[in-house]
Amino acid sequence: MSSLASTFPFKTEPFKHQLEEFEAHRDDEHWGLFWEMGVAKTKVLIDSASHLWLTGKIDGMLVLAPEGVNSQWVDDEIPTHMPMQVQDRLDTLVWFTSKAGNKGFQAEWRRFLGRDRAAGLSVLTMTYDSLMTEVGAHSAKDFLTGRRVLLVLDESTRIKTPGTKVTKRVLAMSKYAPYRRIANGTPVSDSPFHAYTQIRFLDPDAWRHLGIQDASAFRTYFGVFERRFNAGQSRHYDHLVAYKNLPDLAAVVQSHGSRLLKRDVFPNLPPKLYSKHYFELTPAQRKAYREVKDEYRTWLGTGELVTADLAIVRQTRLQQITSGYIPADDEDQLTCLVEPKDNPRLHLLDEVLDEVGDGCKVIIWGKYNIDVDLIAQRLAARGWETVTWDGRTSQADRATAKERFTRGSARAFVGKPSSSAARGLNLQVADTVIYYNNSFVLDDRQQSEDRAHRPGIHHPVKYIDLIGKGTVDVHIVSSLRKKREVAAAVTGDQLDAWL
Repeated sequence: MSSLASTFPFKTEPFKHQLEEFEAHRDDEHWGLFWEMGVAKTKVLIDSASHLWLTGKIDGMLVLAPEGVNSQWVDDEIPTHMPMQVQDRLDTLVWFTSKAGNKGFQAEWRRFLGRDRAAGLSVLTMTYDSLMTEVGAHSAKDFLTGRRVLLVLDESTRIKTPGTKVTKRVLAMSKYAPYRRIANGTPVSDSPFHAYTQIRFLDPDAWRHLGIQDASAFRTYFGVFERRFNAGQSRHYDHLVAYKNLPDLAAVVQSHGSRLLKRDVFPNLPPKLYSKHYFELTPAQRKAYREVKDEYRTWLGTGELVTADLAIVRQTRLQQITSGYIPADDEDQLTCLVEPKDNPRLHLLDEVLDEVGDGCKVIIWGKYNIDVDLIAQRLAARGWETVTWDGRTSQADRATAKERFTRGSARAFVGKPSSSAARGLNLQVADTVIYYNNSFVLDDRQQSEDRAHRPGIHHPVKYIDLIGKGTVDVHIVSSLRKKREVAAAVTGDQLDAWL
C-alpha cells in the first residue's frame, strides 16, 4: 500500500482495483465510475467522500439513487465502509417524499439542514423521483447551497434523456456541487446518445471541443439520419439509420471516468452460462399476433409516420400476445388471451423448473405485474416458497422478501427487471436466473443479471430465456445484443459470449 493510502483509515480493506481508483481520483472535482455491476464501486465513492471530508474539502454528500437503493446507502453501505473517524461525526437522512408533509419529518429535516457544518459530515440520500416534486427539488437545492457538497448520481442513466424534468433539475443542481461523481455500469447502455447529459453533469464543457453546444448538435455529430417523408401528414422527418464518430465519443467518455469489468478484477469468478428454450404459440395467440402484424404493415404501406416510440408500442403488443395476454397500453389492463393452464410460456417454465436441482434457489424475471402474479401462483402450486418484488411491494415487505430469499427458506424470487429489485440487491444465493420474457432496455437486463453473479460466488450462474419461436421475442434478444455491441465500441470492452 502506498504512503498516501496508508494514512487513510480504511474501515474495510480495499481490493487492488478499489485502492488504485481511490488513489488516482479521490481529489478530482468530477469523475465517473463506469464499472460493471458487481465490481464494488460504492466503497470507492464512500472512501472518496470520507477523504474529502477529512481533508476539509466537503462537509456534505448528496446521493441520488433509484428507490430502495438510496436507503441501502444509509442502512448497509455507509456503516460497512465509512471509516469510524468519519462515522463518529456523521449525520444521515433518507429523504421520503411521502413524509414531506409530516410534522415530525419536517422537524427532523430542519434539524438536519441546520446542523453546524463544523459538527461533521452530513449525508442526504434521495431518489430521482423525489426531484420531480417541488418540495423535493427545493430541499435538495437548500442542502446543496448550504454546504460544500459531493453530489453522487448512483445509476446515472436516470438522467440519460436531455428533455426530461429530472434531467433538467439534476443538471441545474450540479452547479452548486464543487465535487461530482456518477456511477453506472455504462453511460451508453441503450444508445450512444445517452452519454451526453451524464458527461455534461460531470463537466459542462466536455463536448465543446467537438463543436457540440447542445443535445441536438450531439445527435447530429454522432448520428446518421435519413430524411423521410410522411405522406399521411405531409411532412418530412429524420430517421436514425446508424451511428458515426464513435471513437470521438469513446475518447470523451474514457477521459471522464474509468471502466472496469468483473472479469478484469475477479478473474476466478465463475462464468455465466446462457441457454434459450423455445415454445410454440397457441392458435389463439397466432391469430392475434397476425392481426397486430397486419395492422402494422398497413401503416407502413400507407406512408403514415411510424416513429421509434410507435414501433416499440407495436413490438410490445406483440410481446404481450406471446406472453398470453390481450394487448393493452397500460399493463394494469392486461388480461389473459389464453388461460394460464393453456399458456405455453407457463408450460415451458414448468419444464425448466423441473430441471432445477433440489434445494437450488431461482430468480425469475417477468416484464409485467401479471407475469409476477401468474408465476407466483404456478410456484405455489408446486409447493415452492416464493417471494415477489415489484412496484406494488411495500418497503417493509421488501426487507422481509430479501431476508426470506437470501437467508430463509424461500426457493424462488420473482420480480420485474425494471423495478428496484434489479438494482443494488445482492441475490447471489441463486444459481439459476430465468427470463420469463425480456425488457427492451439493455440496462434492465444487465442490472438484473448481476443480482446473482457477484464477487464471492463459487458456482456458475445459469441464465435461461423463454422465447416464442419465430416471434418478436427473438427480435428483442437480437436488439439487446446490438445495443451491447454499440456500447462496447464506446467503452472499449472486449465482447464475450452473451445471450
